[in-house]
Amino acid sequence: MQSSFISKEHLKQVLSEIHHFLNQHKKPKPNQPSTDKQNNKLNQQQQQRLKQKLTHLHAADIAHILEGLSLEDRLDVWQQIPAEQHGEILLALSQPVRESMLGNMPLEDMVTAAEKLPSAEIADLANLAQNLPEQAVEHILQSLTQEQRQQLEAALSYPDGTVGSLMDFSMLTAGPDDSVKDVLAYYRKLGVLPEHSHHIYVVDASHTLLGELPLQQLITLDVDKTISEVMSPNMISFTTGDSAEQATFAFNRYGLTSAPVIDENNQLIGRICIDDIVEFMNESSEQQMFRQVGFMAGEDRFAGILSNAKNRWVWLAINLFAAFIATRVIVLFEDKIVELVILATLMPVVASTAGNVGNQACTLIIRSLAIGQITDTNVRQFFLKEIGVSLVNGLIMGGIMGVFVGNLYGAGIGVVMAAAIVINFIITSFIAVSIPIVRHKVNLDPAMGAHVLVTFVADSFGFFIFLGMATLFL
Repeated sequence: MQSSFISKEHLKQVLSEIHHFLNQHKKPKPNQPSTDKQNNKLNQQQQQRLKQKLTHLHAADIAHILEGLSLEDRLDVWQQIPAEQHGEILLALSQPVRESMLGNMPLEDMVTAAEKLPSAEIADLANLAQNLPEQAVEHILQSLTQEQRQQLEAALSYPDGTVGSLMDFSMLTAGPDDSVKDVLAYYRKLGVLPEHSHHIYVVDASHTLLGELPLQQLITLDVDKTISEVMSPNMISFTTGDSAEQATFAFNRYGLTSAPVIDENNQLIGRICIDDIVEFMNESSEQQMFRQVGFMAGEDRFAGILSNAKNRWVWLAINLFAAFIATRVIVLFEDKIVELVILATLMPVVASTAGNVGNQACTLIIRSLAIGQITDTNVRQFFLKEIGVSLVNGLIMGGIMGVFVGNLYGAGIGVVMAAAIVINFIITSFIAVSIPIVRHKVNLDPAMGAHVLVTFVADSFGFFIFLGMATLFL
């Protein structure tokens, strides 16, 4: 079935139509005889209309629609989708929604969805099998050839976040003594090539990787030459244990579309393609966005209230504790606040502006760590640069606010305001850079809850510095 590109606006409209359709048929219909025969006829009409709305949609578009529905509505829509699309759709779903769908599917439906993956790629099958119960995986293994079974078991053995967990086993290979004519004849006879076939990898009898040859170059060469004469021995390759982040960096830096994957003996195992990298980048970007604000994991937006609430409890509790600490700082200076009530109205200014500075620095250091631009040799330089930027911005913003507050409430409080902003900018920036670096050093996710902690520092230190200086000098 052919699918055409659908714009974001059109897809949003289709989702709204399906929402409206499902909601309309959930409402009781007055003045209608309630016989089983008529209800069955009405259900068939509903199913037909729903199928029409989903016709010609790409699997990724259907996955997008499912993610915008409640679980009950997802299951209603799922029943109207052809079985041959189930595997592709499950792969296109986000992890939390995929787990939710699989948790409500019979075992035989899971196996059927996996077996009907149109590409039959082991990498896709392994990706899906990671979310299936052991019994379903055993059924799938029984339906595979011995070679496919070995490949699937190997793919499932690689840890998440490694090149091995992303690689594809389908690729083009040739021997060094093969002629260009023979290789062309073989692959023409084969008819269908694996997706994203950009290179032929040259291997010897023991499957040791010797070089590569771009496929587009192959068709322009002298057919009497041997592959060893025209191949390039210089190429970028990865091992199965390399991190997916390292591969992403290499693909971006060198403009790769695919690359071979080898084992510790330099034997060719598979390849990793640009679509695998893009998918990993998208998932990593979403995870990092969630973790920065304190989500423990990705979230199904329309899952049960309790499950979503649990996903946010830990960092909400930390944030609540941090806010309580900030209030205790204020209590230390309550006599001065009573004496100069205006201090209470100015405190949030010192804290919130420093919070923005800290979050900017925090985002920058997390990004720099992710792409490998921060090392032990330049981390000190990064610290000094960020402190310098915070000092300059603090002097400018503090100066402006100091003049403004001084004109309203007196020069003394204006000077205190300006000084507190400058000092809090510097301290918050230093802490904002330190938190991700320390977490990275001890092999923890630098992004996890970083912005929550930065906000706590900006608030607590901001209150303490401003109220402390006001107590000393006013």
